[in-house]
Amino acid sequence: MKSSEEEGQKKIDEWYKKLPEEIDRFYLKLSKKIKAFQTFDLLSNISFYNHLHESQTYTDNRGDKHFFISEVIALLCLKFPFVKKSILNQKKFGEEIFKIQDIASNYCGRKSAYEGHSNHHDNNTLSIISDSLKRESLNIRNLGLPDHHLIFSKELFNPIENELNTLLGFTISDSIKIRESISKLLNKKINDAISDVKKKTKEYYSEVIKYRINKEYKEDSVFTLNQLNEYILLPDKEIENGLENNLLNKLFYNLSDIYTFSDLELSKFSKISLDKVKSFLKLFSCSFPSLQEHDEIYSSTSILKTNPILFNDGKYLIPSLPLLIWAVEDVVEANIKKQPKLNKRYPNIRHDFLLEKGISYFSKILPTATIHPPNLFYTENENRYETDGLIVYDKVLFIIEAKGNRITTKAKKGHQLKLKDHIEDIVKDSYKQGIRTLKHIEEKGNAQFKTKNGSIIEINKNDFDDIIIVSLVLEPIGHLSMSIKATNGIGYFNEGHFPWIISLYDLIIIADLFDNPFLLILYLKRRKQFLNKKALSIYEELDLVGHFLKNGLFIEDSINQIEKEQIDIMQFMPETDYINDYYMYHFGKKEQFTPKPKSYISRECNEFLIHFDKSKLENRVKMALILLDFNNKSIQDFMIWIKKNKKMFSKDKSLHDCSIYTQDKSGIGITYMVANEKKLLDYKLYNYCQYKQSQLKTNIWIGFGDISKDKRKYNFKSMFIAIRNKPTE
Repeated sequence: MKSSEEEGQKKIDEWYKKLPEEIDRFYLKLSKKIKAFQTFDLLSNISFYNHLHESQTYTDNRGDKHFFISEVIALLCLKFPFVKKSILNQKKFGEEIFKIQDIASNYCGRKSAYEGHSNHHDNNTLSIISDSLKRESLNIRNLGLPDHHLIFSKELFNPIENELNTLLGFTISDSIKIRESISKLLNKKINDAISDVKKKTKEYYSEVIKYRINKEYKEDSVFTLNQLNEYILLPDKEIENGLENNLLNKLFYNLSDIYTFSDLELSKFSKISLDKVKSFLKLFSCSFPSLQEHDEIYSSTSILKTNPILFNDGKYLIPSLPLLIWAVEDVVEANIKKQPKLNKRYPNIRHDFLLEKGISYFSKILPTATIHPPNLFYTENENRYETDGLIVYDKVLFIIEAKGNRITTKAKKGHQLKLKDHIEDIVKDSYKQGIRTLKHIEEKGNAQFKTKNGSIIEINKNDFDDIIIVSLVLEPIGHLSMSIKATNGIGYFNEGHFPWIISLYDLIIIADLFDNPFLLILYLKRRKQFLNKKALSIYEELDLVGHFLKNGLFIEDSINQIEKEQIDIMQFMPETDYINDYYMYHFGKKEQFTPKPKSYISRECNEFLIHFDKSKLENRVKMALILLDFNNKSIQDFMIWIKKNKKMFSKDKSLHDCSIYTQDKSGIGITYMVANEKKLLDYKLYNYCQYKQSQLKTNIWIGFGDISKDKRKYNFKSMFIAIRNKPTE
């Protein structure tokens, strides 16, 4: 007898075998059904439905609504001439729209499953990245937050606004205003139309009720007498619902009257000149038919990735608003490449923008750090090299290398050789540059760097416990960086240093949400632990950030489970909804107040650490990380005792202290002490911590010394740290 596992595998194999036939069947169904609709009425309904989202709370899970479905149906329509009139009546219209939505969903699902099964790659890092990139291109439209994208875009292209205006007939600033206006215009037209439906429902309802009472019939009535006589037999609520449904059905039957727009309409609404609006729409539009019969309609690349606006007979329609948000910059850069002089300038503009913005976010996260000027030079064996940025935070040195390269369409289609080139440009080259800078510092001992104006900056290797190489990237690659493991499966990190590969789109959010600087160092430590385990998997960087903010990213239990049960893959769930929900509110996309996400540590601990960072005491990072290694309950108890000590000190001005202790990692202890003046505090804190370490035979004991007389504030002037043996990572 065959085992149940063999039977199950047989059924799966049979299902995959039938998929090509199923895919063709759904494709033919779609091709037949779309011809029964006026093209823009069909696409207006499909686009509107797939753009609907929960207005109160954001979630990535939108049920059967997907932007790629409206794109697939639009691409299919682009294979045929424009259909000018629907042959369906109003009653069947809505039902058929949902059938098309369902058929398209089935088509995409089966095609994705079949291609994933047929194109199965080896389980190496490059293949994993390639598959991830292809899936992303197929299904995901918001690679980063759209509002951040538009902010970045405006600043990036600002130095060449005049040249772009001459080249394209509009500037990037114009394009941003146009893109934002299209969304607002469509929302206004939809909301106005629905308000009009509600207004007419009340008017018609009133007319029906009056007829029921006095049988008076208006000559200009929208009803026939038969309709009125049928309505008056119904309960009041059914009358109202029936009238509203009829009006809504009529609205959606002719939805293109509302969901499309003209160039003049958009120009007036956006307050951008008609010439500029026309230039923009012309560059990003396509008309019917634009595709051949053999062209794919569910693919990593399509005409809509560069021409996301549909045009017919003076009217424009957007099947997928996210595509429009992200398409412009790629097309603009493609046009820049055709202009030799502009193309020569632009890479430097892009690099400088990326570096300047990245360093500004680091300065926000690490307010007490020393941010050295960008683009530093050093000499090695008579060769002159450059490092993009150096940031000194206590005894941690960040070496920043910025890469503004884009991932091309060819790579997004799954072309591994092209992808390999891009990953090498973005990751390998920046890593090599960072390692070269690191080696220069290590070999020189006291390395010298020159700024552009000739000033000398000295970096001494003995000043640092940790050196972090940062590969700062303009491309939104948060999903790809999670595939690049610290195990060095990609083969680039032979020097033993694992870089932080971070997109500007993720860094801006980290800078916004990490409300004390020690969190960044702790996150990078735990991020490396996560990526050091091949079995641990997560979708994107911000998912990891989301888990860290919620629970500190303690993964010891997961690692133990993997080793005990010999688990090949443990997938961590997405954790960005609550982050995206906040930004939806922050950028005015929803009205319900949504607070900024906070970290898992308490407000009291957060304030304690922020004040401690302001002390600028040496080794404060090491001290903070030791504290944060305690569990939340211990830290909360410690903060309660500190608060009590502060309160007692504010009354009697006598020395007070409290301590916590754990046997983990051969024993760790922490003391907080508050006193009147620094000399006394130095003496007492040192001796007390030495005594406690000796008494309990701990591996680590640290002490925080505070002289603030304000019970609500801290003024750290003294500290103690003793580590007998280096704790296990």
